[in-house]
Amino acid sequence: MIDRIRAYGREEVVEPGAALFARGDRRADFFVVLDGEIGIFRSPDGGCENHLTSHRAGQFTGELDHVSARALLVSARAIARSRVIRVPTADFRRLMSAEPDIGEIVMRAFILRRMGFLHHGDAGITLIGAASQGDTLRLERFAMRNGYPLRLVDLADPEAPALMRELSLAAGDLPAVVTPDRAVLRNPSTMDFADRLGLTERFDPEEVWDLAVVGAGPAGLAAATYAASEGLKTAIPPPWTSPTASASPSASIRRRSGTWRSSAPVP
Repeated sequence: MIDRIRAYGREEVVEPGAALFARGDRRADFFVVLDGEIGIFRSPDGGCENHLTSHRAGQFTGELDHVSARALLVSARAIARSRVIRVPTADFRRLMSAEPDIGEIVMRAFILRRMGFLHHGDAGITLIGAASQGDTLRLERFAMRNGYPLRLVDLADPEAPALMRELSLAAGDLPAVVTPDRAVLRNPSTMDFADRLGLTERFDPEEVWDLAVVGAGPAGLAAATYAASEGLKTAIPPPWTSPTASASPSASIRRRSGTWRSSAPVP
């Protein structure tokens, strides 16, 4: 399989400390480790970087954001002198389509890695607020529906008062979101929240599309999905209508195999 992957990329040697990608990057390259060690890190939180895991010979980097074009949750850099196969993002998409057995292995690993983030709260955000309060539930549910790791600190939690003092938060600022780089969002709107977390996609103004569908309701999603299935490069650009709850689950499944992209996260 590694020989087949090599046909889509190029072999490189990376020195210790060299960055392969950083949190917040979009459309990062895919790396297969031939020898050496590549570390995966959570961004600094309170000044202390967290080493989550390492990839060694025969393993590969990446998780679901590598195929969704959303902002990455983690960073990667070489811990030891390493030899890797770098597959550029455009060639990675071609690999996933042309080599379905490899694509299935990669996607299964990506999904399991994201499930690990969600289970442990790694690489995500801290939400501070009353668990039963409307805006806290709005932000929590939005993050969960979009598969974004989150740790909730309820006001009844013993650590809540100290955390609020540390971040200079008043009761009127809640719910508040603390990002891994310690930026604080005070009761953000859903759209501001999505933008800050990198959940909305950015369109390249130079990119050419075959079809643009305005509106992301059930009809818009169906039109985009079936246009893509017929080979049209299809986009749902802003301004957009939020996908309905009934439409979004099927959309998230079908769009993995189609060639369409929306600027809209799942509400």
